[in-house]
Amino acid sequence: MRKPERVGLPPERSGGPSITKVSVLFERRPKLLTFLAALALFASASEGGQTVDRVVASVGNTAITSSDVENELRLELFLDGKLLADADPDMATLNQVRERLIDRVLLEE
Repeated sequence: MRKPERVGLPPERSGGPSITKVSVLFERRPKLLTFLAALALFASASEGGQTVDRVVASVGNTAITSSDVENELRLELFLDGKLLADADPDMATLNQVRERLIDRVLLEE
């Protein structure tokens, strides 16, 4: 890195510390890097966003997601000796499983 140049009075007349000239880019580098990182993050998030999971119910501070409902259904089918592919659940079945999960979360609180 280049040594900053001294600006001000000649060395024989300087009564205090000399003034150093710092480039604007060097002075504002942390803010610039933070801005560029945030810009890259928001640009990547806005392009082709994909839904990973959906919240189907919330009880207090607890969220019940669609994957929670599917996992619970798989567990119930496994305990009955069936597979999810064999069952092909409809909305009524998924709603019943969701209601049971809501009841379980309420009982845990």
